[in-house]
Amino acid sequence: MAFQIGDAIFDFAQLFFDLFLQFVDLLLGYLQGVLIELALLIREDRHRAGGL
Repeated sequence: MAFQIGDAIFDFAQLFFDLFLQFVDLLLGYLQGVLIELALLIREDRHRAGGL
């Protein structure tokens, strides 16, 4: 009985850890997209201003 409860707690903890990692991965992907967009906007602005 105690072994089954321990397994359930471990599975629950593993589920939350997996969800946390997925959330971090999603957040990092979003931040990467924002940084790329920002870099493109800066480049476009420099191009319009006559820079390189």
